[in-house]
Amino acid sequence: MRKRTPIFILYIRLLVLLLLVSTSAYCMGPITGPSTICRHETGYFTDTASGGTWSTTSSIISIVSTSGGANITGLAAGTAVITYTIGASFDTAILTVYPTPVISITGRDTICPGVMDTLAAHDSLSGYMAFVWHGGGLSCYICDTNIVVIHSTVIYSVYGTNTYGCSDSTNFTLNVFPIHLISVSPSPAIVCKDSTIQLVASGAASYTWFPASGLSCTSCPNPTATGTASTNYFVAGINTYGCRDTTAVPLIVDTCTTGIPQIGVAKVLNLYPNPATNEFIISGNYRLTSIAIINCLGQLVYMADSNANEVTIDVANLIPGIYAARINNEAVRLFRKE
Repeated sequence: MRKRTPIFILYIRLLVLLLLVSTSAYCMGPITGPSTICRHETGYFTDTASGGTWSTTSSIISIVSTSGGANITGLAAGTAVITYTIGASFDTAILTVYPTPVISITGRDTICPGVMDTLAAHDSLSGYMAFVWHGGGLSCYICDTNIVVIHSTVIYSVYGTNTYGCSDSTNFTLNVFPIHLISVSPSPAIVCKDSTIQLVASGAASYTWFPASGLSCTSCPNPTATGTASTNYFVAGINTYGCRDTTAVPLIVDTCTTGIPQIGVAKVLNLYPNPATNEFIISGNYRLTSIAIINCLGQLVYMADSNANEVTIDVANLIPGIYAARINNEAVRLFRKE
């Protein structure tokens, strides 16, 4: 006769099996790690048990296994189930990836000095709490749109965070043209009486010369000037961005009765040192009775009488630039003050 196993022994075996299963499940959990991350951010996940593998239910999550855990990077907004598996046992965690917007700035990137420009910050999504601006000449610091007035190039930066706590930043360079656009050659222009000299302007897209008297044209970059009388000409120019500039061009008319060439250099005169810092010397093989110095605007800035063949002129108080020295009201010599 076959002997039956007592019921209490079967009960004990079943209890042991349940304990083993329960112990195995208990040793695997829970998964620790963030429940939310922003797109492009990475969260670190671990489990109490070792030797398992990590997986995800969505391709929006990139998992890189590491020792003891996993680095999980959000590639796109959405929700995924993160699973850690050992044999037939597994643990799960829910991970939500929030969208991270991209900030951009619109507005003119090149302006004239002192001209107003409007810069606006934008995000590729919605839900921003505020934009925070950094840079010079701003009309506001926490706002969407800025009205700026600057005189030199500035790099602006904008930082923003949305309602999910995801942030982004960007930079924007606003370039400013130099204040002085136009240059003219020669300046000052020295010409013998009733002779002509060509003036050449550069740096702008269009030009207007004034006064018109003595000029061959008033809306060209290179008019010819006739030396009837010393005159201060002016040329106004506008570049392709609408920036305006005006510069003066003194025309000095010499009688040239002593055979002085058009450029104003007399063979019987010496002027040195040139350039000059504090003083220069004018010497010649004839009496120097008067010396006048004229700046590039045609203004008389120095005058002295003499009765010698050599004169020392003090120019320490003159500002740096090009000047014309007129000797005996006849000869003209250019020099530079440094």
